[in-house]
Amino acid sequence: MPPMPADPPALDPDALSWQTLPLSDGATMAWCQGGDPAGLPVVVLHGGPGGRTRAPTLRWWQDLPVRWIAYDQRGCGRSTPRGGLQGNDLGTLLQDLERLREHLGLARWAVVGGSWGALLAVAYAAHCPQRVTGLFLRSRFTGSEAECRRYMAPWAEWLGPDGRAALGAQGERLLQWVCQGATALCDDGSATFEQLAQDEALAAAWAGFDDAQSAPGGVGDAAAQRRWRPGGAVPAVADWRVFLYLAGQRFGVGAAGVAAPAVPPGPVWLVHGEADAVCDPAGSAALATAWPAARHVVVPGGAHAMSHPPMAAALQGAARAWAAALQQEAQVFQRSLR
Repeated sequence: MPPMPADPPALDPDALSWQTLPLSDGATMAWCQGGDPAGLPVVVLHGGPGGRTRAPTLRWWQDLPVRWIAYDQRGCGRSTPRGGLQGNDLGTLLQDLERLREHLGLARWAVVGGSWGALLAVAYAAHCPQRVTGLFLRSRFTGSEAECRRYMAPWAEWLGPDGRAALGAQGERLLQWVCQGATALCDDGSATFEQLAQDEALAAAWAGFDDAQSAPGGVGDAAAQRRWRPGGAVPAVADWRVFLYLAGQRFGVGAAGVAAPAVPPGPVWLVHGEADAVCDPAGSAALATAWPAARHVVVPGGAHAMSHPPMAAALQGAARAWAAALQQEAQVFQRSLR
């Protein structure tokens, strides 16, 4: 990779100039852009589901020859209605992405995505391969049942006897919901979406668990001593509802996970921490095998959290190398049109 420069200053997404784009079903998308106006267009997809555009995902693209475009997904962050579930499915999310591209008048763009955003990025590349000039995937998430089970495997241990008693049957219901989808519970009447969505204790427990899993080694790292404690912070109701809703749909990809296009769309960089307990590193490794030309960066001891120093450094360096590869590919493409 190119030598690492000094860290660029952090961007505050809330201080950026956000614009609004109407979507279907009365929803609106909040989006913003920055970087080099004449640079190669790069769209940034945030994680979640239920997340929002955050500073680290924009920081990597500063001082690079790219025009970055960021947006908050349907029902998320600054988009409205926040927590909106109508039409909130994988197919519509891909249509929303196309709506933004068309609104900006772009024929093609490169796509950046991390975790859930990486699933969206791969699905978009499979859906609209002619629109994608390259992929930059952090901590790739496939959405498969096996990967969800790996993520939730320490759930009962993390709760401990006290946490399991506090949540009762709801704790087991959430485990099944995330791993198997809504049909696993709704069909036999043992749980409904609203029963889970309105349970603040369950939401707080999951938020604490997800935070613990995002550390190096996750809950399985005994040195972290991260375990359930009563009275944890409750995530925003809107974010929790969007997460549950899409998890109940099996993230729109079914038990096998999202299918990748047979041919990689331009330069592909895969960055994954070897100690990621949220998204299985095997997902990035499998994509690297399917796409031999892809650059696969395995971060020793790297966690899922973008703020983990080894991950932050690796992502910044990989972003610079990927942007350089995009430029080279663009030059080849332009010569082919002459």
